[in-house]
Amino acid sequence: MSKFSNLLDMIILLKSRGKMKCKDIAEELEVDERQIRKYKQDLELAGVNIASVTGVDGGYSIEGYDYLLNLNISDEDLAILNLVNLQLKSMNFLYCKEFNNLMDKMNVISKSNSKNCARYFQKSARENVDVKDKKKVLDINYSVITKRKVEIKYFSLSSGLSIRIVHPYVIMSYKNSLYMIAFCEKRKEVRDFKISRIKEYRILDSKFQMDKNFSLKKYMKDSIGIYRDSKLNVKLHIYKPMSYIISEKTWVENQKITWNDDESIIFKASMSGKTEIVSWILSMGGNVKVIEPEELKIAIKEEIDKIQKYY
Repeated sequence: MSKFSNLLDMIILLKSRGKMKCKDIAEELEVDERQIRKYKQDLELAGVNIASVTGVDGGYSIEGYDYLLNLNISDEDLAILNLVNLQLKSMNFLYCKEFNNLMDKMNVISKSNSKNCARYFQKSARENVDVKDKKKVLDINYSVITKRKVEIKYFSLSSGLSIRIVHPYVIMSYKNSLYMIAFCEKRKEVRDFKISRIKEYRILDSKFQMDKNFSLKKYMKDSIGIYRDSKLNVKLHIYKPMSYIISEKTWVENQKITWNDDESIIFKASMSGKTEIVSWILSMGGNVKVIEPEELKIAIKEEIDKIQKYY
């Protein structure tokens, strides 16, 4: 932790907890008491007066200087941030604990009560979080910012383990999992790499030039998920109650929905990622019929045949 960061944290601690003993501040900032006394001197030179009281009930305290921590955050802003915090907890987000600590500080600074936030719960499959992934994500984020190449030992579901050199462009979250969008030197194209499947990695000294034409929005255009193996002009007849469920979301920007008298819908869209489209249609069970294209009908039938073999 940098000296500047520790000075700010010391101010926050004294403002939020009131009087604190030197040894308690030292424990919080993970430095020795001598360093805390030095921080006190530095703050006083900067015009931040810290009172010091000796004795059993003594300690350091600070009054005023709220302008140092005034972020002009409204109650509505805090409510939104606290709701995000609850969502991250529900998702078992990799940095949930760190974000929660940050929100504690924000609530103290703004004299707010986080308990006023509505309860939130997200029911979905959660990523099995490995502590090692925290450093991995931070290192990859560093390589994105500094444009440094990364050598990875990656486990692919289709080809197994392989060593690749990649140019990380973006870190993206999809279905509670983190992915690295990167140019792969081996495949000579931009690909998705699930961060939890990166078994080993090494940040290289060599840098890369990001493709000026790359746009994440264009890269993910017309895709309902992470797959973009082929593009299809899809036309579906979706029946109640699934018709309502599907119509409540924007799956791709170009989708068109027409309602029928029987509360079914005709869903039309140009969509990328045949693999995920098939999975999406199968998730609707018997409440959907593929009208076109023919290759999508065949793919659905083939998957159903595979399923029937198990029963």
